[in-house]
Amino acid sequence: MERSDEASVLLTATTAQDDTLRTIHKFLTTSVLPEFTSTAARYKFMKKVQRYFVQDSHMYRQYPNRIPVRVLLEESARRKVLEEAHE
Repeated sequence: MERSDEASVLLTATTAQDDTLRTIHKFLTTSVLPEFTSTAARYKFMKKVQRYFVQDSHMYRQYPNRIPVRVLLEESARRKVLEEAHE
């Protein structure tokens, strides 16, 4: 596999983190709590949600003492940012 093929695979593979971020976005925009297998899983999710907020339909992650960072949920948007950064 060539290096460019590897990059394509890495950019298009949906990860568990992608699923979690989409679930967080859905929760923040609908206020509907997803179902969990345990109380501990729900607690962990709610702790994670506290790091994020939605403004003008865009989700951002908050970091202590830093400017919030926009979360790119769409693979095409992530690919575009990476391509522009490496030009």
